[in-house]
Amino acid sequence: MPSETKTKILDAAEDLFADRGIDGVSIRSIISLAGVNLGAIHYHFGSKESLIKEVFHRRIGEVNNERLRLLNDCLINSRGLDLRMVLRAFIAPPLCLLLQPERGHVFIKVCGRAYGEASEHLRGMFISLFREVFEKFTLVIFKALPNIPEEEIIWRFHFVVGAMIHTMLHGQALKQFCPDIKNSLNVEENIERLVQFSVSGLCGELNDNQKVDGLGTASEEEVT
Repeated sequence: MPSETKTKILDAAEDLFADRGIDGVSIRSIISLAGVNLGAIHYHFGSKESLIKEVFHRRIGEVNNERLRLLNDCLINSRGLDLRMVLRAFIAPPLCLLLQPERGHVFIKVCGRAYGEASEHLRGMFISLFREVFEKFTLVIFKALPNIPEEEIIWRFHFVVGAMIHTMLHGQALKQFCPDIKNSLNVEENIERLVQFSVSGLCGELNDNQKVDGLGTASEEEVT
């Protein structure tokens, strides 16, 4: 378990990153909000870069562990690969951050700031945090969709990730465009919508340029 001081520092950094962005926050402002001294930052993290990484790892590590646990359940408990359940294992844990009171929404704002800044350091950090999950899920999806070229699956999965990130960061904007829409922020309903959207996208028909050796596309029934 992290110490109380370390948690205070992480919470303070998270709040400030959400409000000002990553680059706009100084160590001095973090220790002021956390009510600690500079030595506490050096003791627990060593540098601002390490603190930034820990802010993301604290939340994303839990999300990725839950993803891998659910994926393992899919592989162990299912008689055959169920693409819908595999995609739900990938999509549900990060969207469930929106169900966490206060801190989940704060972290989503931090992610939005990070994507907006998109520095080389942040991009490299995100790649390292998500590499294992991306590789394990794509390998399973390859097996679930043997009649679709792997390169095409990677592109389609890339689009799934984009839809998921947009839903997390900008889902509330839908209400502004369509004020009469109901339950636009219902997390559980949106998980199911996004899973269905992702299944349809991954299983979509191949065009002639995408087909390999005359193979067609796998239907949804073949993978569920």
